[in-house]
Amino acid sequence: MSSSSLSQTKRRIYSVRATLKITSAMKIVSTAKLKTFRDKLGQGDSYLNSLNGVLAKIIANLDTFDDDNINSCSVGEKNLIILVSSSLGLCGAYNSNVFKLFHDNYKSGDDVIAIGTKSESYLRYRKIPYNERFVHSFRAFDYSVSRSLGKYIIKEFRKRQYKKVILIGTKFINSLSFKAECKNILPVETEEKTLTSTIIEPDAHSVYRTLLPQYVNSIIYNTLLNSIVCEYASRRNAMENASDNAENIIDELTLTYNKDRQAAITQEITEVVSGANNNK
Repeated sequence: MSSSSLSQTKRRIYSVRATLKITSAMKIVSTAKLKTFRDKLGQGDSYLNSLNGVLAKIIANLDTFDDDNINSCSVGEKNLIILVSSSLGLCGAYNSNVFKLFHDNYKSGDDVIAIGTKSESYLRYRKIPYNERFVHSFRAFDYSVSRSLGKYIIKEFRKRQYKKVILIGTKFINSLSFKAECKNILPVETEEKTLTSTIIEPDAHSVYRTLLPQYVNSIIYNTLLNSIVCEYASRRNAMENASDNAENIIDELTLTYNKDRQAAITQEITEVVSGANNNK
């Protein structure tokens, strides 16, 4: 076994160890951020369900031909799709699952709002026109981002050019399980079909005008928050797997290095002994 081969194996060990330091650090960072955003996620789904129930009763008591009822604005032929991805890579299949769902729902002519630089890259590569106004929403993410986006899409939907407003993101199930999902934000979908004996003060129209933006903003905020949690969970899992693989490679290379080194030492001893015997 030549010394150059031993040196090459040793360099590979150093290289993998350096990679292991990076993946371990990224795992720690992702774990910390995951905990922070998961705590914020809280009871968001429960709140949205309650809000949807209240809004359903309000809509049931509205005149469907009233201009305030946004459900009567759905007359366009195209959809407005909001695509939510990560802004960083190294998070497993997180982005590819979202893009696959987008591909299943997108039709030529639909308008697209990109959130996250990965969605921007995906759309640009496929030459799909998109609105880049909210691409960097995750840089300083808080409720104001959802409020700004909600205000924008309600305004655009009232122009009567869209059939539906669709939000594509990722739903957090647990630390190891999450899935891409598609939500119809507008028109508002409710299970309430008939008028109910609900007392609404001061009146249904006033409450509706106040509640609708809050409802839309909450859906957006909840989806973005779910997507962020899923991103960090996916990245943590990916970095954990990468760290485990790096440790296995280091063990294998170290074993190979020791075997080769032992073989080289044995060969050198054999040559010395052989040379000594030849000199007798």
